[in-house]
Amino acid sequence: MLQITEWGNVDLPGSVEAGLANDDGIWLAGSRGLHLIAGGVPHTLDAEVLLNAIVAPDPDRVWVAGARGYIGETDRDGARALLGVGGSIAWPQRLWTADGGHGWLVTFDGVARRVDGRWQREPLAGRRINDVYGVAPDAVWLVGDDGRAEFWNGETLAPQPVSHRLDLRAVWAGARDVAWAVGCGISGFDGERWSLDVDGPDCLGLNDIHGSGPADVWAVGGFGEAAVWHYDGVQWAPYPTVPPVEFRLQYVWAVAPGLVYVSGTRGELYRLDDGEWIAVSPIDVPAAGAIWASGPDDVWVGGITGGTPENMHHYDGVRWTTHQLPSPYAVLDVFGAREGVSVLASANLGGVLARPSE
Repeated sequence: MLQITEWGNVDLPGSVEAGLANDDGIWLAGSRGLHLIAGGVPHTLDAEVLLNAIVAPDPDRVWVAGARGYIGETDRDGARALLGVGGSIAWPQRLWTADGGHGWLVTFDGVARRVDGRWQREPLAGRRINDVYGVAPDAVWLVGDDGRAEFWNGETLAPQPVSHRLDLRAVWAGARDVAWAVGCGISGFDGERWSLDVDGPDCLGLNDIHGSGPADVWAVGGFGEAAVWHYDGVQWAPYPTVPPVEFRLQYVWAVAPGLVYVSGTRGELYRLDDGEWIAVSPIDVPAAGAIWASGPDDVWVGGITGGTPENMHHYDGVRWTTHQLPSPYAVLDVFGAREGVSVLASANLGGVLARPSE
């Protein structure tokens, strides 16, 4: 155990909010990062955020938590800091996961990739990334502002050619050579480049896109009222009816041809079933948000209000049940795979919460 023989001042940058001592030395967390004092000499790991909690779960690891959803881990000698969720990556927003522990996380100012069970930041300069979707761990698209599109092939992340500079807010892919992105317009990927397939005199204002297959793709959004577009494998067209939401639609998930869930920015949840929009109220959800489903009998809906721990709702084909999150998170995104469902949530500390398959 570390022996303290003399008290004195240690010159550290910023304030100190929390600390602990173990066999390695004294660990201090504060406004300018994580500091390890060993042999009287401080070593600083810059977290770029205020750190206000620190714990050492075992002799080999030290974990810290702080502002903007930061969760970080360092090895026992303090040689490096591994990002969890947050840190210099602020405000997690969109999530994509796959079996085998693979995943991508889009945040307000960057992206992170899940590697060996941990989230690590990917160096990606330039315009903001807004969404991510993949068909396999080595086939993942990221889209963003000013017509930005990036593709991950399992080893490198590289830009793809885009024929315009419109913002891309959401992306969905049906195969390695079939992908769509939406925003002010609808853009399609043909295996080589992105081109604008649907445009108009005014911005379409589309927020999300999803398909049950390459010949059944849905895009939603709107300005002041709902907008719904559908692709039938040949062309895009406005859907003849829209759900009566108060402002616009925010999320969509196509479960199967003819079966689609959408949610509005004011918390409305609707299901399109054989051409009819049906209002859905799973256990009086105060505000429906992100949607994910593996089939008609496995639908997950997240709440966006916060303030209550009952934010995840599941439909098994017969009834809705509520699943309580460990704190009053507002659910920002949800995605699943055979291994379980991951929830992207935000409260004072953002985080990715995982629920294993049963």
